[in-house]
Amino acid sequence: MADTLPTGLFISEILADNAGGSAHDTDSDGKANKADEYIEIQNGSGSAVSLDGLQVWSQAKGLLYTFDSNAAVAPGQTATLVGEYTGTPPAGFYSAGISNNGDFLPDGEGNKFDTLYLYDPGSNSFTSLSYGLPPRDATPPAGFPSGAVRSGSGESIDSGSPNGVAITRDANGNLTEGTPSPGTPGTLCIARGTMIATSQGPVAVENLRPGHALRVKDGRPQTLRAVGWTCLSQTLLASLPELAPVTLSAGLIGNTRPLTLSPNHRVMTTGALPQLLFGEPEVLTPAKSIAGALREAPQGPVTYFHLLLDSHALIRAEGAWIESLYLGDVGRDWVQNMRSLGHLHEQSCAATDLITHDRTVRPCLKLFEALLLAGPTANQPIRPSPTRAARLQHSGA
Repeated sequence: MADTLPTGLFISEILADNAGGSAHDTDSDGKANKADEYIEIQNGSGSAVSLDGLQVWSQAKGLLYTFDSNAAVAPGQTATLVGEYTGTPPAGFYSAGISNNGDFLPDGEGNKFDTLYLYDPGSNSFTSLSYGLPPRDATPPAGFPSGAVRSGSGESIDSGSPNGVAITRDANGNLTEGTPSPGTPGTLCIARGTMIATSQGPVAVENLRPGHALRVKDGRPQTLRAVGWTCLSQTLLASLPELAPVTLSAGLIGNTRPLTLSPNHRVMTTGALPQLLFGEPEVLTPAKSIAGALREAPQGPVTYFHLLLDSHALIRAEGAWIESLYLGDVGRDWVQNMRSLGHLHEQSCAATDLITHDRTVRPCLKLFEALLLAGPTANQPIRPSPTRAARLQHSGA
């Protein structure tokens, strides 16, 4: 598992050598170059974390960035520091301000290597992550805060960070090489009031408890092992609108009633098009990428629920197939944080801790793949629902 700061923050992904034909265009400006290199930081805790004063250091280049007081990251979400973001960075992205085509991070091949440091002044602690062929055990650079205490033992990966390949994490949180996916969130969730199919009939998600048998698409019903919940205030949602729920109107994906989920909760999409584009008849896509998905600014706090089964599965929600909780990169940390907050119903801590998920129930599309599947009408900005729009018009607002 990842080394984490006391606040639950950890380095979740790095793109350190963005060159060649496989280079990734992080800011979608039509140019894929060294300025698109990034460091992604994830919040593995069960509550929002302020990034005020958090520093990102490089052993080779010194201080890379200091976050200001307006920066924050919600539970399971990410903050992505990009070398240079052309235009205004969207929520969750931050620009280090290097010149276009500037070299943000050292490569990893040959004698090139680096160690990245995440320093929290609040606890005077830091984590470190080294990469290279081989990685070197570097000491913090000149100017690094004196007296800072290392959190964890220090991570390293024997990787030359090939062109356009990210250093990311596998399902167990271990470092590996993979496809760049900046801004990918963590824990995914279901909004209060959603009806979930059980062996005894539909039950509102907030009323589910460990022991309920949930209907799944593949095989016999699975026993619900744990139920967690995350509460987001209206103030937090105003500052981080990307966490506002999306609603899929009745019939959009086979649901019989409106279905409200966190934006990145994955739902099953099927048909000839995913087969044609990706060679799979059934794929998982983020709810926000579904054409016609409605994103509305909440008028109050939002509570999301998380349903843990022995294996990752497709469960029935309002008549549509969506995923259960996947214990991926931050799974163990998520369980521990939900437990510490008292936001976890479970029959047995020992039984919950034995659950591991080594793969998802269906292939998961990256956001750009999901948007290709959905077409140009997907992922629209937050707007009032038709009902709310009618109220506004009627009131003369």
